[in-house]
Amino acid sequence: LFRLPLVEQATQQLQAPAILFCGTADNTYDPARAAHLQQVIDAHLVVFDNANHSLEVEGDLQRTIAIVGEMIDHLAEFIQPTLPL
Repeated sequence: LFRLPLVEQATQQLQAPAILFCGTADNTYDPARAAHLQQVIDAHLVVFDNANHSLEVEGDLQRTIAIVGEMIDHLAEFIQPTLPL
């Protein structure tokens, strides 16, 4: 959705840590814009090959399920520094 000016502008105004999940088979995914936003807001960008807008890999249930697991791993790593020990 980064191709939409409203989404790009809203994302650029983020003032908290952010994590962005994208799929290369998403017709709204623009690698150049995602990389630019990653730098602008210092976000953690995770790109899943062949995943669509729902982060599903069409015709590959096992890969789709694996993506969910990878997202959980990335989220855990992302929030771990903010959790009290």
